[in-house]
Order: sequence, then structure tokens, then C-alpha cells
Amino acid sequence: MLKQGLRLAAAAVTLLAAAVTNAMTCGMWNAPQLAFGDYSPFSMSPHDIQGSLQIECTPASPGEILNLSVRLLSERSDRSALRNSATGEALHFQLYKDLGRTVPITDDLLFTLRTPLATTTRIPIVIYGRMAPRQNVVVGRYRSGILMQLDF
Repeated sequence: MLKQGLRLAAAAVTLLAAAVTNAMTCGMWNAPQLAFGDYSPFSMSPHDIQGSLQIECTPASPGEILNLSVRLLSERSDRSALRNSATGEALHFQLYKDLGRTVPITDDLLFTLRTPLATTTRIPIVIYGRMAPRQNVVVGRYRSGILMQLDF
């Protein structure tokens, strides 16, 4: 089991790379940033983003079966809010599994895969985000944290 950091800073998500050594090894290949960027509370439309991450797995021997599960876990109970460190004010967002933003990511599985690996393989995972429109917030930096857990 591997837990990796997912940090929201300045309305951005950063994934930190690490690896665990088992018979099979898996870890983050890239550390992308899912940045919401500037937010206007006057916009009538939601603020959407998308980003991808890649998990790299290497079998101990060709043909080894990869059983991979990826979960996003909260660091605190209010997972869908970025907090202003100066005021404590919340800017709400949601992460999704699909482009249409109809299937939210909860503490359930984000992704599963079972396949034999001949060589080192990179597995792409796309994450979509949405910030609700017309949130009444002050100017500032907002952050939160989510952990990513890899089971293989």
C-alpha cells in the first residue's frame, strides 16, 4: 500500500511522487498540478479543470499480474473545500471521474486495473474538477489536502 500527497495550494492540486518496493513496484511517474487558477465570484458559469497523472508499474518478472486500485482519501472531514489560511473561509470544489462531471470522486475507488505486465508500464488517469459559480469569497490563497492511496 502506498499513500502519496495530493495538495491544493493557491487553488491548485499537486501530486507528490514516491514508490514502494514489493515484488512488483508502482509509483507516481509525474507530479501534475490541477490548478483552478483565478476564480471570479461574479461568473455565472462553473470553473472547470482537468489534469492527468501517470502511475508507473514494473513487474518483478514478465507476465506478472498487476492488481491496482487507486483511492483519493481526505486529510480532513471537509474534503471539498479549499480554505483561506488567513480567514478560514471556504471555496468549494468537487473532483470527478468523468468529463461530463456527473460521477464525483468520493473516498471510494477512483480507478482499478487488473492486467499482466510484460515490462514497465505507465497507466494514465484523468481527474476532472469543478468549482461552483457565484461563491462569495474574499481575495486570497485557498488550500486543502487529499491523499492518494495506491494498492497493488
